[in-house]
Amino acid sequence: MPARARGATRRPTTAASRELAAAYRYSRSYYKLRHQEPRREPRQKDGLGWEMLARYRPEVVTGYLGLRQAAFNTGRGAALTPREKELVITAIEIARTKVNQPPTFHAKKAIDAGATVAEIAEVAALCILIGGMLTYQEAGKHALRAAEEYAAQLEAAKGTRRRSAAQRTRATRTTRSRAA
Repeated sequence: MPARARGATRRPTTAASRELAAAYRYSRSYYKLRHQEPRREPRQKDGLGWEMLARYRPEVVTGYLGLRQAAFNTGRGAALTPREKELVITAIEIARTKVNQPPTFHAKKAIDAGATVAEIAEVAALCILIGGMLTYQEAGKHALRAAEEYAAQLEAAKGTRRRSAAQRTRATRTTRSRAA
């Protein structure tokens, strides 16, 4: 049997395949948001772009997603709420002046977890102390703008749901009164 070429694709063991599948399930549930993130590159088969790395180093993808799942634990032993965790991650991304892609994802996740736009603004302001005004200009304003727009979208959607529920109630009353 010929020796496998260096760097060739390795087939994960059955146990590793199960671990990788579980890691993907976690990542799909975490990254599913009410909003759609714009993508700069074509959508990957796994939706997250880890398929190629998993083909060669499945243990790295499994390990990273396992660490991520443990860090974002919301059950027993979690000292921070999901809202607080998303605010911390947003602050780290802003302070690092993360611009490729701007730190909008975790700002929106923070809003989903119950944070306010004012809290995102405070996080961005605190980052100015760490990294100077450049952190706001390069990253903070993008996070704040995304949070503001996303919160407005959620509020508008909430208003639409309230109106449609009220319309259904009125329609039901009208139907009942005509039947009487």
